[in-house]
Amino acid sequence: MKSPRLLLLTATLLLHGCSKPEGKWHATQDVPVFRAADEADEVAFVVRKGETCALGREQIVKAFMYREAACAQGKGWILYEAGYPFTQEHPAASPLNNFLPSTVSFFLSRLYNHPLSGKRHF
Repeated sequence: MKSPRLLLLTATLLLHGCSKPEGKWHATQDVPVFRAADEADEVAFVVRKGETCALGREQIVKAFMYREAACAQGKGWILYEAGYPFTQEHPAASPLNNFLPSTVSFFLSRLYNHPLSGKRHF
């Protein structure tokens, strides 16, 4: 049996192994992961409901649509047609998340409503 530390290290490395991963995703149901995007009959492993994977931005459309996935069990491709079997884990909110949009909005409103700009946007 593998040690928990080794398993955690492997999972961490695999999560970063996806090409440009888009965060962590939790499976909402059991999801088969295929070895390649053209071998829909060869399941490499199954991601169980509640387990986490990193999904890459790379997608391949052939007869079906595939998306790259890196999970604790390994790396492969998920097949999705109707519905999406994952929900994204949102990072903890940062105070900057609220500050930056309001600051940008403030300066843009000043720029576009400036009397010398000739533009009045309400």
